[in-house]
Amino acid sequence: MWSDDASAIAYSAYTGKEKGEFVFAGSRRIGPNPIVKRILLAPDGRSAAYFTGQGAGLDLLVDGRKVASFGSSFHMPKWSRDGALLAYVAQEGEYAYLVAGDRKLGPYAKVYSIAWSIEGKLAYSAQEEGGWYVHDGNLKYGPFLDKATHLEYSPDGTALASSIWDGKATCLYVGGKKIGAYGELINDLAWSPDGRTISFRQDGAGLALHVGDKAFSGFHNAYTYWWSDDGSTLEYSTVLISQDGKDRDYSKVFLGGKMFTGGLSGHHVVYVDGASFVDGR
Repeated sequence: MWSDDASAIAYSAYTGKEKGEFVFAGSRRIGPNPIVKRILLAPDGRSAAYFTGQGAGLDLLVDGRKVASFGSSFHMPKWSRDGALLAYVAQEGEYAYLVAGDRKLGPYAKVYSIAWSIEGKLAYSAQEEGGWYVHDGNLKYGPFLDKATHLEYSPDGTALASSIWDGKATCLYVGGKKIGAYGELINDLAWSPDGRTISFRQDGAGLALHVGDKAFSGFHNAYTYWWSDDGSTLEYSTVLISQDGKDRDYSKVFLGGKMFTGGLSGHHVVYVDGASFVDGR
């Protein structure tokens, strides 16, 4: 994986000469390690967190130093935007704690999603007495019936978006205010770079891509979407749709406010320096 600033890449590999697996992060070689499960490179590329082990015993390491141990399941840690701190969920007996640097928040029954704002504010979803709550720095929203499956700060860190199931639908919140209710699971929750628009995928029997107050539906599959750097354009590629029950696949590509349909199935769109290319053209 690449660091957010594209200054370093991290991967794991066996050298063939030494026992164990090594993590290569930028110019560093870390190891040897037991089986490496997942690597999380800090946004600035200076540190690498990863899991080692298998079965019922997993360890979380940062630059070769073990910071926590888990059973067969774990929550994905989250680096702060500046790469200085790693937030992760630590289980101690029947209680869960959120650990970030010298902060240890809890105890809670469970902790789920984690998000960092650009200025270092920490958000997370926790099950406590009375239900599930969303912690937004020093603010707290809830109680809710279920956990927040996604948390995402706006680019300037002033607003927190979350998706929470209320027993009937998945609801989108900004702060403690409900913005809308949707019948299916919400995935890939994201803010546009200018912070004006929230987009997400609504999965299930009727898959749709929501952009602000607009929804594009009728899809069977949606693999990926992304915003241009200036926030003016949202694009997605390799989306398959069916027409009239016929066994035919089409692709819709949304570029610069225009929708292109048909003849692009299996093709990919790339956004480079303000211009869009289909399969490099």
